[in-house]
Amino acid sequence: MKPHKTTEITIETHEVWVIRRANANAQFRCAHCNNQLTMVTVDQAVEITRASARTIYRWVETSKIHFWETAEGKLLVCLNSLPLYPQAMD
Repeated sequence: MKPHKTTEITIETHEVWVIRRANANAQFRCAHCNNQLTMVTVDQAVEITRASARTIYRWVETSKIHFWETAEGKLLVCLNSLPLYPQAMD
């Protein structure tokens, strides 16, 4: 019988997120963090966390993440309050 060889391959990946806005200088102050920072849309928050839009809205409703609603009714989410590991928020 011929001996079997096993080869193990490890692949490391890294992600860099670049969030661009129509007005790159637009910054908002998060009332909870009290910091001048970027607020992202729900769609951007979905891309960053890989959570569903419904999950993002649930986090907003339960105050797990910071948010701000514009005068037009658009929901913006504090980038600093988004979880790195969204499964831990559920």
